[in-house]
Order: sequence, then structure tokens, then C-alpha cells
Amino acid sequence: DCSCAPLFPCEQMWLGGTLLTISQSFRVIKPVVMMASSSSSEPDMALLRSRIEDVRAGVFDCRVVVLRECLVPGQRLEMTAPPGLVNLFEARDGRPVVVIGRQGQQLHTHGVQVELQGPPIMRPVIPGIHPAGTADIVMVARELCELLEVDSTTIGLERRARARSLELDGVDADPPSKALLVRSAALEPIVAKWLSLVRRSGRERVAGQLDALLSGLGSMPAAEKPNARALWVAGLINPLPALGVSSSRKFAQMGASVAPEIRGAVLMAPSTEVRMRNIEVSLAESIRRLELIVSSETDS
Repeated sequence: DCSCAPLFPCEQMWLGGTLLTISQSFRVIKPVVMMASSSSSEPDMALLRSRIEDVRAGVFDCRVVVLRECLVPGQRLEMTAPPGLVNLFEARDGRPVVVIGRQGQQLHTHGVQVELQGPPIMRPVIPGIHPAGTADIVMVARELCELLEVDSTTIGLERRARARSLELDGVDADPPSKALLVRSAALEPIVAKWLSLVRRSGRERVAGQLDALLSGLGSMPAAEKPNARALWVAGLINPLPALGVSSSRKFAQMGASVAPEIRGAVLMAPSTEVRMRNIEVSLAESIRRLELIVSSETDS
């Protein structure tokens, strides 16, 4: 696996006098089905029919990269990639690359298709550190997808799989309830408050980090698309790189992170309702932490 960030444990928080575990709604993760490589004796016509059905269903062959960092659509991950990962993107076999995260040793079944932003920038060879072919890359997360099968005969960066594109708010999805649409619309002023608090607290790692983040994520999806909106908010409050931590000694005792890690919970949520609840809880907790940062540093 490519490790680009430490694993985040399941976060617990106090909110309204209740101890909440953000990840509780996706604690049981369905296993990824393992498949054997296709038999070369399969009749050509049957294989062709199967491929046509796959295209209609949005199913495609891919290669899977497992990271310790979940990605949601619109996010960009800058990293120094080993030669194997660089070669994966430069391969011309027609298989897109899908990035998934994990909870402990359990692989997530939902992830994103990724592509490179610009060509790899090769690093000088440093024996024992950067072997030949190491490069700096920027991965951009695109479509949301679900893993259906993983080839049990392939490992590491050669892990082949089949996945299905997901349109959570598409025409085939169940229409959200009026109550859910109201909650989705209510996220907009809450996000505006969050953005204001981040700027007031000085938690940007570099000047303009929030503006660059918003530019990369694009406009907040319409309230009529609650799943896309929830994923967008997850990418906002869990940006790459993460927002800076507080320098306040008072706040250090409360916890340094600006927001709980929520991307895995949002990706793996079994329903729109659970996905929205995870975002609401995490956004409220992040605002609570930011307000503590602002007040504690004002008093310092």
C-alpha cells in the first residue's frame, strides 16, 4: 500500500451531551469479492455480451491503489510517488486508476477514479531513498465508484479489479425526502460560518489555502443533490494538506485538529440520511473546535 498519511482512528466526540462515534454508521464494511482471472477459453461472443452489459451498467476494469488517506471527488493529493505508482499512471492499458482507503486492515469498497494533474516530475536518484523512477505527482479525484471484484491473483500496485461508477444523486436514485432537502440546504450558511472561523483562527497552512481549496473543489453542489453536497463538505473540512493546528496552549489540551476525519464515513455511508447525518455532526464539531481556538487564542 502507498502510505501518504497516518491512519486516522474512529473519532469520538461530545456533542449536545452525547458521546458520538462518527464512524459508527459504517463500522461493518461489506467484504470486497475476490475473483479469479478470466479464463482464456471463454467464448468470444459471451465475453462480448458481458462487456456490453458492463458498459451499460457503468462497470469497468481498473487498477486499485490503497492509501491511508481517503479521497473524495474534487480533492488533489500531492505526493512523492514510488516508481511502481508512477508506472501505473503512465501505463497505456486503458484501465483507470481507482484510489480507496481503509479502516484498519479492512479495505473500503467505495473510492474515486483518479488521474494525474500534469506530468510526473522526476526526482534525482538518492540510493536507499528515491530509486530511479521516483517522481512528484498530483492526483486529482474524479468520479465516485464502488469496487465489485478484486483479482485475487494480483497484489500491490498491480492489483486489478472491476468497479462501477456511482451517481448517488442520479435519475435512478431514490428521490430525497423534503426534510432531507431542507437539511441539505441548511448546510450552506453553516459552511459559510465554518469558512469565516477558519480565516479568523488563522489555521491556513499557507496564505490562500482556503481559496485554492475552494477553487479545486468547485462550487458547492445544489441542495437538490444532498449526496454530492455531503461529499463536497467532507472534502472542504478535511482538505489536502490538512489545515494547520492551533498554537494555543489552552487549545492543545482539547485536541489539535480543526475537524474530525469524516471522508471515509461519508464515502462508505449506506444511505443519504446517514451520509448527511455524518456531515452535520462533523461540521458542528469542527465549528465547536474552531470557536474554542478563536476564543482561547484571543484570551492568550
